[in-house]
Amino acid sequence: MKEVNLSFDPIACAYFVGYAYGFILSLILEIILTVVATGATLTIPVIVEKLSEALFGIFRLGFSAAKGVAKAIRTFSRFVVKSIEDVIKGFQELLNFLKKGWDEIKKIIDGGFKGIKQNFLSKVKEVFSQETQTDELFRKISKKIDSTGKQILNTNELKKLRLYLKKELGIELEIVSRTNPATKELWRKMALGQTQEGNRVLGMFKATTGKSRKFGMTLEGPKLYVLDEAYAYTVEHELKHAKLWHKMTKEFPELEAQFNSLSQRLHEEYVLSELVKARKWETEDLLLDLNTINKKYRKPFGLPEVNLDYFKNWKLQEQIK
Repeated sequence: MKEVNLSFDPIACAYFVGYAYGFILSLILEIILTVVATGATLTIPVIVEKLSEALFGIFRLGFSAAKGVAKAIRTFSRFVVKSIEDVIKGFQELLNFLKKGWDEIKKIIDGGFKGIKQNFLSKVKEVFSQETQTDELFRKISKKIDSTGKQILNTNELKKLRLYLKKELGIELEIVSRTNPATKELWRKMALGQTQEGNRVLGMFKATTGKSRKFGMTLEGPKLYVLDEAYAYTVEHELKHAKLWHKMTKEFPELEAQFNSLSQRLHEEYVLSELVKARKWETEDLLLDLNTINKKYRKPFGLPEVNLDYFKNWKLQEQIK
């Protein structure tokens, strides 16, 4: 066959050369996921329509680039007609595949999700089966808190904690006080229990900036909020939440999606397990967290109530299914 000489952008050329069929299938999966996410009805005609739009956009982009600034384009002189034939064969195989219907496509999607989930679970098991930098950093943080149990942190402890969190972890520490105009409204909601649930909140960790439904206001993150009258145990509890966030989103960012999918029960059980294993806190304090977990996160979901011994060997990697 006669050789065809064309000018292409490198990315556009990649769509033509090689195994076009594999590329098209990857587009199909992306289209399916997008359609499902938007809540639209998923049918074979819809997939074909979206695929046509995507391919047309890609080719148009490629040819536009070829007509653009010369410096941004590479010339591929040995782009032969056989590559076009490969693309045609890819489309033929694609049509044969689509004729098999939704069940066949669903098998591929389910298989893909299963593989992704297994990769996540393997990584979680690897990360939480060993000591990491996050563990060491938060161990140092805990040593900066001299107060114990129901002792209120003194100014010195709070200053040391604030400096260390900001410097080492990029986490802010906000002391919520009624005498501070900037935190007065939040203090009223936390200290007086003027929340959606009507309960008093001594401290909390906010991972990201956003509107808090519980408090009805925007809170910044990552930030640790503690009342000026917060106990040492409360601060340590919220630090454990920050530790889990840091480990799964900063030290191992590939686990961020898994972190975002964790239930509130797993968050709270992780924290209590860390506090139980530390063997430095009073049983009275630990029981308050235990009662909250049983009452709020286990019993309503048909899960059996547990005791403190349950958390001595509790492992996050064994809880994620």
